[in-house]
This record gives sequence, C-alpha cells and structure tokens, in this order.
Amino acid sequence: MGWKLSRARREEASGTAAGTAESDAGSIEEVSGALRGAIGRVHLKQLAAMEAAMDGMALLTPDGAFVYMNGAHARIYGYEGPAELIGKTFRLLHPPAVLEHFERDVMPVLADQGHWNGEVIGLRADGSEFDVGLSVTRLDDGDIVCICRDVTDSLEMESEVHDSHARLERLTDRLHAIREEERATISREIHDQLGQTLTGLRLDVAWLKDRLPPEEDELEERAGHALRLISDALDGVRDLAKRFRPASLDDLGLEAAVEAYLRDLGKMTGLEWTVDGQIDGYHLGSRRATAAYRILQEAATNITRHARAARVHVRLWVEDGELHMHVHDDGLGITDEQIESRDSVGLTGMQERARACGGLVTVERADGGGTAVNLSIPLEPTGA
Repeated sequence: MGWKLSRARREEASGTAAGTAESDAGSIEEVSGALRGAIGRVHLKQLAAMEAAMDGMALLTPDGAFVYMNGAHARIYGYEGPAELIGKTFRLLHPPAVLEHFERDVMPVLADQGHWNGEVIGLRADGSEFDVGLSVTRLDDGDIVCICRDVTDSLEMESEVHDSHARLERLTDRLHAIREEERATISREIHDQLGQTLTGLRLDVAWLKDRLPPEEDELEERAGHALRLISDALDGVRDLAKRFRPASLDDLGLEAAVEAYLRDLGKMTGLEWTVDGQIDGYHLGSRRATAAYRILQEAATNITRHARAARVHVRLWVEDGELHMHVHDDGLGITDEQIESRDSVGLTGMQERARACGGLVTVERADGGGTAVNLSIPLEPTGA
C-alpha cells in the first residue's frame, strides 16, 4: 500500500512537472511574441519618424542601389515617391562630373573613415540641377546610409549675404576716402585762408603798435596783448589743420608725419615716445600711408586715454613686400574682454582701415606687459 501510494505520488509529481513545463513553454512563447511585437512597434515608429522627416533619408546597397527611401528624399530630387527609385542606382540623381567626384574623392573617404559630408550638384527628375547637401555613412556590412537636403536657398542666401557684405565694404572704403578728401580740403582752407588772414592781422597790429606815441602806454600794452592772442590763434589754426590732415603726410611721407605727430603728442601728454623708422625707398601711396597714419592716431588715442603708460615705442619697417607697424606701450595692457567687445569703435575702425588696403591689424596684450598693436599692409617696393 505504501509503495502504491508512493508511486501515485510520483505519478502525480510527474504530471505536475509536465504541466509546469508546458506552462513555461507557453510563457516563453508569450514573452517572445510580446518582444517581437515591441520590436515591430519600435520599427514602425522609426519608419514613421523617417517618413515625417524633412530631410531625405535612404539606404543603399554597397553597389549604390536604393533599398529604402523616405518620401522627402524622392521629392527633393523631383520624384513623386520612393517607388520610382527603389532598386535603381544613385547615379541617376547626379551629373557625370559629380559621379566622377564620388568615385575619385568620396568613395576612398568612405572606405577609410566611414563617413563623408559635402555639397554637390543634384539632378532632378526633369533634368534640372540644384545644390544638395549630403551626409553619407558606410555601415559595417557595406550598406550605405545617405541623408540629403536641398541647400539651394541657403546657398543663394549666403551668396546674397556675401554680396551685401562686399557692397558694404566698398561703401565703407568710399566713405573713408571721401572723409580723407574732406579733411584735406578743410585742412588746406584753414591753413591757407584763416592762417593767412591771421598773419595779415598780426602784421597790421604790429605796424600800429610800432607807430603809437611813446606816452600811450595803455594802448601799447593792449596792442601787445592783441599780438599775443593773434599768435596763439595762429598756433591753434596750425594745430587744427594738422589734426584734419598733416601736410607732412603728403609732402614728406609717413615716417616724417608719424615722428611729427608723436613729438607734438609727447609735449602735450608727457609720454616718452620713440620711433624706429625703416621705410625709406618704398612707395606706400596716399591710401596706404593714410591708413597707417590713422591707425597710429587711434592707437595713440587709446594709449593716452586708457593705458596709463609712461613710454611708447613705434617701429615702422618693410618685410616680404608688406609695410609693418608695431606700437607697444608699457601701460596696463588690454584685456580679452576689451579686444572681443563689439562696442570698441576704435578697434573696429583700425581693422576696417587695414582691411580696405588688404591689410591686417591685431591688438593683443604684450608678453612683457602693456598692449601691442601690429599692422601689416601689402605694398610694392620702388627701390632698395
């Protein structure tokens, strides 16, 4: 009886185990089905996202045949839908010159680096050409993923912006030229007309003073005072004329004008100025000389206003067909924030003047302290 009971129990246990195994198998199938369903839903979501994308997306075989393409990709190339291109090669979508570029330049990059970005000419279904940006990635199995975008409008906009900047630069250059012409005219008129008038007035007052009766002490004192005022006015007229445009810049050249300007500025400010000029034998031209002179003036203005410097050194030289100017002070030194500030009209003005002559200005904090302004302008030598 005991054996039978034991056997019955064993049979019962065996049946229970079989039922459990069947139940586990059913659970695995359910999990597997759920997993396949989840993967399918993710795949569908990915496809939906790609179909909704504004950029074109496509999958190609290693030979370049389309196996998948979203609607945007087909529309970008002027086709109604992907069905018109699936199974066909990407070579239908680009002119021969671009295909040669692909074979020569793009394919080696894909093989080596696995990715390439660039802008090329695309060929629409109607045969018209347009600018298309491509991002191409080679997968491990050799298939190729391509994302494309019609960049015609953006390139046209970039071209318009570039043309606008070019027009603005030409306008700025012309305004600089007009301003220099006006300054030269005003300088001449001040020097010639007002200066000559004051000189004549001084001669007349001196003539009257010499002919006053000896007993007219008060009149003689007033005449002397008038002569001193006229002399001061003449000095002011000469200084004003030089401020508009120094005659030495046109008559004697850049180096002489720089030396005269710094000499006068040193007297007014107490700064110690030194000039090392090595530009003899080179024809700068009025435009380049004026640009360098105005840049020096702006640098000197910044030094006297902000640097708290005691000494300033200016060097002028020619090297490799370029005029160079180096202005270095021993003051506080310019900060990165000041260099990068868009509110710095003076720095912007220097850069614009240099650029108008094909040159370059850099402003930096000097290693030994203070600020350094470096100018380079291309020129053609006329002598050794």
